[in-house]
Amino acid sequence: LGLNTKDLRLLNTLDEKIELFKNKGIDHLIVMEFTKEFANLTSYDFVKQILHEKLDISFLIVGHDHQFGKNREGRFDKLKKCAEEFNFGIKRVEVLSTEGLDVSSTKVRNLLNSGNVQLANNLLGYNYFIIGKVVVGDKIGRTINFPTANINVDEFKALPKNGVYAVKVNFNNTEYFGMLNIGYRPTINNKEEKKIEVHIFNFDKEIYNEKIKIIFCNHIRDEIKFKTLDLLKNQLIKDKVEVEEYFSKHP
Repeated sequence: LGLNTKDLRLLNTLDEKIELFKNKGIDHLIVMEFTKEFANLTSYDFVKQILHEKLDISFLIVGHDHQFGKNREGRFDKLKKCAEEFNFGIKRVEVLSTEGLDVSSTKVRNLLNSGNVQLANNLLGYNYFIIGKVVVGDKIGRTINFPTANINVDEFKALPKNGVYAVKVNFNNTEYFGMLNIGYRPTINNKEEKKIEVHIFNFDKEIYNEKIKIIFCNHIRDEIKFKTLDLLKNQLIKDKVEVEEYFSKHP
C-alpha cells in the first residue's frame, strides 16, 4: 500500500491475533489476502461476494465505528441495507469505556509510546505482548552477570517506549519472570539499531532461534546512559529488586 514501516505499527501481528482468537475459543478463522483486487471491492460487493456468496453468514457483529470497502465508504447504514437484502442479522457493538477512557487502538498506541503499559493493558483487557525469535547478541550482559536473550520481532510491531520493564516470559508453555530493556543501549554507544533484550530470572537454557512470548506488566524506568559498565550493573541490580518486588505484589 506504499506505507513506510515507520508509519504503521500493529498492536498484533497475524500470529498474535491467531493466538488471541484461540484463547477466546474461536472455532474458525478465515484470513483473506489483501490484494489490489480485494482492496478495490466496494462495500456492497464485499458483502455480496464474500460474506453472502462465499461464507453465507447468518449474523454479523461490527464495531461502533466500523468502515469497510473501497475508500472505507461502507458504514453501518449500508450494512443494514445489505443485511435486509441478503437476509442476515446484524449488530453494532457500542463504544467500550474503562477508567474514563473510550477504548481505541490509537489510545493504546499512545499509552505504549508513553510507557504506560499498565493502563494500556487495562484498555486491551489483556497484557500487551510480543512474540519473537531469540537471536545471537554481543553477549555483553554475560560479562556483568546479567545475560540477556536478544529478541527479533516483526518490523511492523508496536513497541512500548524505550526503557526497562517488568515482564513475564513464556517459553515451552512455562512462564518465567524477567526484566526487559528496549532501546539503543547508550552505555555501550550502540545508537544504530534498537534492541530488545530480556533477562529471564532463574533461567539458564540455550534458546537461540527459539520463539518466546514476552508479556509487559509494568514500566520500571526510562533508558539511561551510564559512564561505565559497573554503574550499569549496579542499576540493573536495583532494577531486578524492583521487578521482584512488583511481582511479589502482582504475581
